[in-house]
Parts: sequence; structure tokens; C-alpha cells
Amino acid sequence: MILVHPIYTNPSRFGVVRIKKITNLNEALYGEVNGLVEKPDPKIAETYQTNGCYLTIAGYYVFNSRIFKYIERTKSGVNNKVQITDSISLALKEGEKVYAIIHGKKLGNKIIPYQYWDVGIPEDYKKANKKLSELEIGKYFI
Repeated sequence: MILVHPIYTNPSRFGVVRIKKITNLNEALYGEVNGLVEKPDPKIAETYQTNGCYLTIAGYYVFNSRIFKYIERTKSGVNNKVQITDSISLALKEGEKVYAIIHGKKLGNKIIPYQYWDVGIPEDYKKANKKLSELEIGKYFI
């Protein structure tokens, strides 16, 4: 299971999934993944659009133990790193089922994203930290 966040801008900083069909069950949107790509160029990204948006991988996963056999077989890429998206792609090619939960809601034919703060780069981390400090969230833990 992968948590994905819908965005309407260039997804080249993220992994992106394509799903077969969006299912809405009690306001929870999900679908079976039939493709994913890490940091796509714009031409490839176009083929991953869903309802006009991109379903970007939010970095939250739930796997069963079979994922480890795919991780072990995944070749390292840039900077000698193994990408979990490559392991998931390998699992998909071998017939494993992977589902995506969409962090948003449907409004007509459009997917409206829920609030999400990406912290994948230092600038975004600083923005999220500032938002949290403005919320004075600490008072809820006293």
C-alpha cells in the first residue's frame, strides 16, 4: 500500500503512480497501481496523469514481508542507491498487487488534495516547521 498525494504542478521531484480505476469507499479514494515512475521527465509524467492531476508518492508505505525479496533483487541506481520505487515496480512486473490510497477527496471529476507538507528538500522542511510553530501545536501535548 502506498499513500499518494494529488498535485497539479510539475511532478518531476517525486515518484508518481498510475492507477487502474479510482474507487471511492466511504470518502476514501484508492485504486490498484498499474505503474509508477521515480522523478519523471515532463513527457513521461503526462502519461501518469489521473483526472488531470499527478498522484505523487508521499513516502508512506505498508508492505508485507515479500517486499524484501524484491529489494534484494533491485539494482542500485544514481549515487549507488536502491530506490524503493524500483523494488515496487519489480513486484508489479511479477504480479504482486499494489494499491494506492489517495490523500484527497473527489469533487465532481476532480481530486482535491488534503493538506500535506512535503519535507523532501530543506526549503520545504523549513516551511513545514514554520507552519507547525505558528499552530502552537505544543499546547496540545501538555
